[in-house]
Amino acid sequence: MICRVARCLLLLLAAGSVGHVYAQDGARQSSAESVASGHFAAGNAAFESGDYQAALTEFRAAIDAGAEGPSAYYNEAVCLYRLGDFAAAGRAFRALGTAFPQMRALADYNLGLSLIHQNEIEAAREPLQRAAGSSDESIAMLARAMLARLSPAPAEPRSEWLRALDLGVGQDDNVALIDPLGLPAGQSTDSPFSELSFYAGGPITAAGRWDLSANAYLLDYADAGSFDQTVVGVAARFRQTAGDWVVSAGPRIGRSDIGGDGFERY
Repeated sequence: MICRVARCLLLLLAAGSVGHVYAQDGARQSSAESVASGHFAAGNAAFESGDYQAALTEFRAAIDAGAEGPSAYYNEAVCLYRLGDFAAAGRAFRALGTAFPQMRALADYNLGLSLIHQNEIEAAREPLQRAAGSSDESIAMLARAMLARLSPAPAEPRSEWLRALDLGVGQDDNVALIDPLGLPAGQSTDSPFSELSFYAGGPITAAGRWDLSANAYLLDYADAGSFDQTVVGVAARFRQTAGDWVVSAGPRIGRSDIGGDGFERY
């Protein structure tokens, strides 16, 4: 076996780069292994000189010549990454992690980086999260740091306006909250009722400094109409930040009726 891992350097995290290529050991080799080893050594030399295309060619030649183990495959993926072919690099890292489970954490980390360079941020989270859970603390630390640098997951879109509607029915056994014995004959404080509550509010300017809100409450007693209630209101509010304070002011107008008669106005 000519490609036993001797070292693995994870470099340039700040630049979002994958690691260095693997080196091989000096074990005795067969003739076929010697050919593969020659290509591997030439690939290392080309990589160190910055000629990633030549390095890629040599590492692929080493694989074709029968190079065993993950090193040549990993180095092929690194070369693709350095050449800017992030889609191909991602496929290579994914295949590496599948073929060599012992390389899964490192492959997932570099797969995540490849996806980030393709602006597939959400897709990158999954392999980086797997790498972050690795038992290899050095890889896990790098993956956690990269996850922390990613922008937060997008929030679910929602309206800036709040709207609420509530409907209810029931039975009130003492509408007027008085002693039923004191009522004239034929009158009762017991009545079924229905009620409706509504609220809507939100910004009315692009800057969001002006808010508008409206509310309504209707209560209807089937057998005690003199106690029906109606409440309506509308308000506008201007908000201004002053240091650590938020100051708001504006007009608020409303009216409430009981049994059809005006009860309160403001």
